[in-house]
Amino acid sequence: MLTLHSHGDRLVPITTSIAETLVEQWQTQLLPNDAPIVLDLSCRVWRKECLDVLREFLQSIVNRIHTLKLDDIIAGLVTEDGLASLSFFNDVFSSSKSLEVLHLDDNALGIRGVELLRELLQLPHTLTLENTGLSKESLLVLQVRPDIQAIRLGRNQIGPQGAAVVAERLPQWQHLQVLHYNGCRPLQQGTKAICQGLSEQTRANPHLRDISVMDSELKSGDDPEHPIHDLCAAIAQSPHLKALNVVDCSLQPDGLELLLTALTKSKAQLTSLKISGNELEVEGMERLTEYLLQCPTIDCLELATNEIEQEGLEQLLPYLQQTTSLLEMNLSENLLETEAVQLLLQHKIANLETLILTETEMTRKQAQQLRAMYSNVVVDEDDLLEDDDEEEEDDEKDDQDIEDLAAQLEKAAL
Repeated sequence: MLTLHSHGDRLVPITTSIAETLVEQWQTQLLPNDAPIVLDLSCRVWRKECLDVLREFLQSIVNRIHTLKLDDIIAGLVTEDGLASLSFFNDVFSSSKSLEVLHLDDNALGIRGVELLRELLQLPHTLTLENTGLSKESLLVLQVRPDIQAIRLGRNQIGPQGAAVVAERLPQWQHLQVLHYNGCRPLQQGTKAICQGLSEQTRANPHLRDISVMDSELKSGDDPEHPIHDLCAAIAQSPHLKALNVVDCSLQPDGLELLLTALTKSKAQLTSLKISGNELEVEGMERLTEYLLQCPTIDCLELATNEIEQEGLEQLLPYLQQTTSLLEMNLSENLLETEAVQLLLQHKIANLETLILTETEMTRKQAQQLRAMYSNVVVDEDDLLEDDDEEEEDDEKDDQDIEDLAAQLEKAAL
């Protein structure tokens, strides 16, 4: 892939002279190369008059562009100017025969933006629309290709009614491999709809490999109407699943049990499991460890904010001692204290690179020792405890200061 990038500081407006310079640079880059193109215009403010400078050049390469990145390009523009810029991209690229990937994150599209981009949005197999102001109304207008492979809709306040629109379309997307629906405020009603849609979709579609429903209401499963049951049905039918994100989904140990049972049934070889913020506690760690010991492919494990404490960490140790695939682990905000950190120091995790331990009680010496073991250790620097030997030195110094003061007072009294 050949990348053409607009560079420059984030959200700084492009001028016509800068646009002309970019065209010259890109033409030079193209000379010795006929590879597919990644065009990245993200995080710069593009007014219509500046885009017009690019028009002829872009039309000449429109059928070479594989990936088009347009994240955060209309911030700071008044509504009409922003819509005019979006319309430009639809006009230029709607005829593309090569566009596979389209990124439009962090643009306030709303229903008018979706309407203006109607033709462009139907081209790519991979479509990313995170934080774009989507709602039920704009989703009703949104049309994507029927064989779409990846769609990311996270961080949109779609709500339960919008979730129903997405859920209705899921069974139609029989080539779908990636669904990101994190932070869309579906409530339990919308979460139920999405999970039912996935369950129906996966009956005939074995391709799903990445699911993110972070910040949804899956619940524990003690009620048969809880959405976790529908998600588990989908997972059990997804043998190619590689990544699962159920952070902040109110699972608790019972919901985790259902989830791990479904994963085992699917025979999926997960590489990423994110289950932070689910009140898993010690009970959940025991069951999780049983699963992880049978899953040698996990390279990313997120367990933050689960109140696992030292006992839960002890349950996890057999896996941590065995794994050779784990590269990144997050154990932040788990009520872990210095004794628990000492357990991590006694057992080096083979091949681990990143260890995240914010909101964890540890000494400066322990933090230094962890950094000697792993290339990237994230802790709260300002909250590190002083080591015992340093505390003893401080105590001795305080005692000596008291003795010196007493001597001075005695001398003054004489």
